[in-house]
Amino acid sequence: YFLESQKGSKGPMLRKARSRGGKATKRALSKEQIPVLVCPDRNANECDFGLKDGGAQAIAGVLAPIEITNSVLCTDGDKALANAIRNLGGVRVVHKQINLRKNIRVLEGICYI
Repeated sequence: YFLESQKGSKGPMLRKARSRGGKATKRALSKEQIPVLVCPDRNANECDFGLKDGGAQAIAGVLAPIEITNSVLCTDGDKALANAIRNLGGVRVVHKQINLRKNIRVLEGICYI
């Protein structure tokens, strides 16, 4: 999640301008922050998407046009990500979930978070 930037948007700003990036006014996740999905691969290619929300439909919508057949997808165990992968339908993807609460950062030597 990143703070939403209104730079370049037309019309009145919905909030007061931040100085040098600034901080969110609320401590937890809020409407000030937008979810971002980053998909790197082993060939140093990368896709990144700013999402409207962090739900499974939004994630599946951006993953659908990407060629991910026969891939290994490593995630942090977020339920929306797992549901999005199931909703892709017909795409063969191996989904590996890494349990960050147990302080596991590497899985099988190929998945890093």
